[in-house]
Amino acid sequence: MNVATPSHTLAAPLAGARAHAKARGQRWLTPTTGYIYLIWFMILLDPHRWMAERGPRITAAGGLLPIVAAPLVIVLLARIPVLLGSRNRTVWLPPLLGLIAVVMYTVPSSLYPPHAWNAVKIFIVYYLLAVATFAFIRTPRQVLAIYILYVGQYWWWGWHSGRTGAVWWHPTLANHDTYGPLVLMGLSLCFCFGLSTKSAKYRYGAFFLAVFCSLALVTSFARGVALSFVPVAGMLWWRSPNKGRTSIALVVGILTVVITASLMFEGNAFWKEMESSFTEGTTEGTGGDRWELWRGGMAVFRERPAVGVGAEHFGYYAYQMMVEGKLEMGGVYRWMPEAIRGRQLHNIYVQTLAEHGVMGALFMLLLVADFWRRNMKMRKERFLRYWAEHGGKKFDLRYLAIGLEGAMVAYLATGFFYAQFYLHWFFTLIILNTVMYSAA
Repeated sequence: MNVATPSHTLAAPLAGARAHAKARGQRWLTPTTGYIYLIWFMILLDPHRWMAERGPRITAAGGLLPIVAAPLVIVLLARIPVLLGSRNRTVWLPPLLGLIAVVMYTVPSSLYPPHAWNAVKIFIVYYLLAVATFAFIRTPRQVLAIYILYVGQYWWWGWHSGRTGAVWWHPTLANHDTYGPLVLMGLSLCFCFGLSTKSAKYRYGAFFLAVFCSLALVTSFARGVALSFVPVAGMLWWRSPNKGRTSIALVVGILTVVITASLMFEGNAFWKEMESSFTEGTTEGTGGDRWELWRGGMAVFRERPAVGVGAEHFGYYAYQMMVEGKLEMGGVYRWMPEAIRGRQLHNIYVQTLAEHGVMGALFMLLLVADFWRRNMKMRKERFLRYWAEHGGKKFDLRYLAIGLEGAMVAYLATGFFYAQFYLHWFFTLIILNTVMYSAA
């Protein structure tokens, strides 16, 4: 005979389970997660590099990141039984692990192994951060802390750049051509974060940062960024659940750019600079220079098509080929072959092929494909419902996902014009997208 279970016998364990779950949700900040957030803070804001410019006494702070990140190995070793027992292979991010293996494989055969090893070290930091984030950041509230930090970094960069369109103390962002792509990514992240939240302080703060990013697009004076704005704006409008509101915001953004460009630069200098993108072609100016670099990059790729010539080694290898008579280049490189030593390719796609070969390009494609697969899934109803029910209801997951997608489009579009492969942008977007998917 079946006997119904009395309700009071189930009440206690269910209440205990709910209390335990609630307690776990409240303990979003622990010593371990706090340490992981510290690594994110250092990668996104580079405070150690800023400290290194303060004076000779703390110049060593410029190499602080690998030292601070080193204990991640100990943290993960303590977690290794759980990680190995997990059926979720996401925690290991196999495509990134494969890319690191390709990069490490080329170090011994590269022309300057210590130089190539510098790129390997930073790749290892990215990978350790990825695994640690997947292992310990599990709830929507914990993920939101990283997303807010990602958006909040633009307060930091805005404070340091002002109207200059660059960050003078930063080794890469002091270049307008690098700062421009960063603020275009921020335009998508900040705008969508503002749309996602029900909190007034977060909403208006994020919209303010989106306006700043619009202004910085002008002050950076980067033609490739202006061209890349078109696919980013188109994607944001296409993906937006509320196309009317998004259309108004985009019109405001465009008007901000037009008015700022007209007021800041005399004689239509900004518009003439943008026009040169179409008039220079591949025979003069920066267009001609980049065409020669890309042509040289493909020649280097053909020399070692499988795994490439090594991280940040295009310029050195191209110079050696020119000395040996295997490569002829035009422009300034015809008369000054040594000028190509150390040059960047200003194209992440040609650079990946030249320095990491077909294998490296394959792993990059797998990372991009995995990013979009997860990003699209996050917008399904069951993901949205789970996210809202487990601590993320104050932030709409759809807009958060669209913000990441827009940032990735900005990175991939500007990557056609600028050298940014070894910066963290691509890898931190991959990590944040993946951990947000897992939390949802």
